Amino acid sequence: MASGLKVRTLEALSAHMDIKPARLWEVLLGYSPSTLARRKKSTDKTLTTEESDKVVRFARLLVFATRLMDGDEEAARRWMNSKLPALGHKTPLEVAATEAGARRVEDVISGLSYGMFS
Repeated sequence: MASGLKVRTLEALSAHMDIKPARLWEVLLGYSPSTLARRKKSTDKTLTTEESDKVVRFARLLVFATRLMDGDEEAARRWMNSKLPALGHKTPLEVAATEAGARRVEDVISGLSYGMFS
């Protein structure tokens, strides 16, 4: 991705996920409340490439989770915000903050789709 996504993309994802934007900024992008406040005051309304990658990664996981739930997006949203034993009692949202974590969430989704986890 040569340039980052617009901040409104992250805000749209948070609305779509029914998650407060500040929580998504905090958990997915690792922003503290003070960093978020500074970021909101900034005139730059474009996410960095790294931030954009995280947003795209999480949106991709939501699609995978929705498929796992037979197209039930509400169930997928609940699942993405549920603490799972397979993820060390963390939510997929929390774990997906890193590429390795996102891969782990994908593995759990794949395992669930094949009946490997309960």
